[in-house]
Amino acid sequence: MITLLDGFPENTIAASCSGRVTAQDYETVLTPAVESALAKHPKLRLFYQIEPAFSGLEPGAMWDDLKLGMSHFSRWERVALVTDVEWIRLAAEAFGFLMPGQIRAFTMANAAKARHWVVSSPTGAGMSSAADLARSLHEARLEEMEFDALVIEELQRRRADIIGDTKRLFRKYQAIFDGEVPEIGQPLANALILREMREALRQLEGDSAA
Repeated sequence: MITLLDGFPENTIAASCSGRVTAQDYETVLTPAVESALAKHPKLRLFYQIEPAFSGLEPGAMWDDLKLGMSHFSRWERVALVTDVEWIRLAAEAFGFLMPGQIRAFTMANAAKARHWVVSSPTGAGMSSAADLARSLHEARLEEMEFDALVIEELQRRRADIIGDTKRLFRKYQAIFDGEVPEIGQPLANALILREMREALRQLEGDSAA
């Protein structure tokens, strides 16, 4: 179930999900809210809280989620994802660079910080790096594109491939650490692996902007 939350600015969609999320939740709750806000604002922000009782997305909801995100891809300015589901937070941190806007993951205990961050003005002005410039140009090109069902389906397949390959790489180094330096323990090993993977992604982002 998806529930809209009150107390946010007009350009910020705020919602929480719990239990099993269905296609009807998107079609009757989230999508109308997004479309209505887009009619008034060129850019939107999203506060999305995944409750502990969340049990997953139905197949139809997964499709609607992808369509909603991709059809307005360049118009998401900032996304705050609030959840204690670790793999969702890690995925947001690992693949956030793919979004033209900003995305940050917060634990449920930091929901108030997430709320403050998502509605606050961006710090600084102008382009701070070559990567920012590349992202801006990428955004401009996306605004000129229309994504049909076949394109969205292909993007969904590529996204699944990227996530799968990244998970396999992570597990590969988990096994290496477990075999070669078992003394440090799995939690610390996981943190070290993820830190270096994030650094590699930042370097790739910089290289692609060069």
